[in-house]
Parts: sequence; C-alpha cells; structure tokens
Amino acid sequence: MSVDPPPARPTSPQGTTSSGRFNAIGAINGARRYLEIGVSRGVTFLNVEIPHRVGVDPAPLFDLALADVPGTTFHVLPSDTYFDSDPSDRFDVIFIDGLHTFAQTLRDFTNSLSVSHARTVWIIDDTVPLDFCSAMADFSRTAAVRRATNDPSVAWHGDVFKALFTIHDFFPAFDYRTVVGKGNPQTILVQSRRTDFKPRWNDLERLARLDFADFVLNRDIIKACSEEDALTWLRSVLTPPASA
Repeated sequence: MSVDPPPARPTSPQGTTSSGRFNAIGAINGARRYLEIGVSRGVTFLNVEIPHRVGVDPAPLFDLALADVPGTTFHVLPSDTYFDSDPSDRFDVIFIDGLHTFAQTLRDFTNSLSVSHARTVWIIDDTVPLDFCSAMADFSRTAAVRRATNDPSVAWHGDVFKALFTIHDFFPAFDYRTVVGKGNPQTILVQSRRTDFKPRWNDLERLARLDFADFVLNRDIIKACSEEDALTWLRSVLTPPASA
C-alpha cells in the first residue's frame, strides 16, 4: 500500500489560525484532497496537512519552489481559467479567498460545485466586513477613503458578504456557520438542507446592491459562532446517525 507523503511546510511563519482550522475540518471529514482559491503568500496553503493540495492564484506572492513537492500542485492562473479546464479532481475541503468581491466569490463557489462531493466542506473567507470602507468592492477606493479621513485601518474584506447572503436566499441545500472571535471570520458550508429556509430578499438585483448598513441590519444571517461550536456543528452534520 502506498503512503501519501506529508505536505511541505514553510520554515516561517509556522501556520495560521486558518491552517489549524482547516486541519481540524480535514480530520472531521477524513480529507485527502484540498483546494485553495487565492493563495497569496501561501502561509495557509503550505501549512494545511491534507495529503493532496491544489493551489490556484494568478499572482502568488511566495516562492513556488515551496510548493514543488509530492502531493502538491500549483496553478498560476485565474480561478475562472482553472475551472474552465474541467479539472477531474473531487475535493474534500475547498477554501475560497480570491478577489474579495461578491461576483467572483459567488462564481468560485458555483464553479467549485463541479469538483465537490456530498461531504465536501467549503470555507469562504472575508464574509464579515468591519466597517463601511471594509465592505467596499474596490480596494483602491477603500484605501482612498481611509486616507481622506485619516483612518489608519488597513482592513478590507470587500463585498464578499453578499455572496453569503445570496447562498442564504438561493441555495437552500447548503447550511453554514460563520466563525468569529478567532482569527479572520470565515464561513464554513456543507451540503445539508436547511429546515428553516426562508429567503429574505429573494431578488438577485437587490442582493447585488446591498451595502454595509444592510450587513449590520441582517447580521443574523451569517449564523455567527465560535470555532468550537462550528466544529461541533460540522461533526453533527457529517457524522451519519447510528443505525437502529
């Protein structure tokens, strides 16, 4: 029997809150294959301990030699192009952290359905903006407004929250929890039909026009909880009931 080689790790820094969270998720669903959309500096990607890792980023900001190891594949191209290539893989854990925009995040999510299975776990980053500027879709505009108001913050989450609100209204077969209070907030999703499904807007055009005020007034939709509670929920969803 062949044994999968352990994935390589960078020498520094040693992991992130995200990589630790993803490793815990991988242990819950017995993950063997991991996909990361939007790898950036690679700190999370290179510290995920799932045996087979695939990264996609058109402009990675780390030494790609670190990803040139058995069990790891890296695609230097946009996520749309990657999915257009009709990949044959089926992933157990999928992390979406691309352009921080509603449109691209929703497209990455819907594209990733073709490389998933019934027990796949998705994690979407940046679903909880901090303020009006943080929730802008255009980073350059966010930065300009912060400079004009002498705001020292560099926080930018984009309008990703609208992708989660759209999933809430139009994807009743998916349930989710949003981890807050530890590291950057992230939403964990699985295929599990919501018994409490009730669209709030039921209108894609209205969803596309939402702003930070709408996020604040509808924050209950994100189903915020601690990481511990999110992982407990995930175990309950992915663990089949004992046979009678």
